[in-house]
Amino acid sequence: MKRIEVRVGDATARYTLLEDAPKTADAFWESLPIEGTITHARWAGSAVWVKTPNQPIAALDDIELPVTSIYPGTIVVRPNPRGVAELFLSYGVAESRGPVGRTYATPVAELDGDGAELLAAFGATWQGGSTEVSITRAEDES
Repeated sequence: MKRIEVRVGDATARYTLLEDAPKTADAFWESLPIEGTITHARWAGSAVWVKTPNQPIAALDDIELPVTSIYPGTIVVRPNPRGVAELFLSYGVAESRGPVGRTYATPVAELDGDGAELLAAFGATWQGGSTEVSITRAEDES
């Protein structure tokens, strides 16, 4: 199993890459590392998101395993027709939504363990504003 590490400030947690959507998972893996700014989701509930332009994951043009519910500790990918993929990282109950209602996304990773510090860092963006995120391959992964 492939694992990734997500870091916000001093908070870090590991996630396991899901194998249910292999095309999306492979593009996500090849896009690592991802460095960017997470912003609290406006319509999705308890989630943050980051744009991923100019990377293999941004070239995806379809939803491989469509879901709307985003469970706590899950990372989903939502392709954007403008060549940018949006990653949503949930810290509570969330849903893939946009300004006109529900949208679909592909789940790509699930949190290992409780990750309480990282999930709290995601939640802090609700009032504290955007912050930097780093998503990398876990050190023991190739």
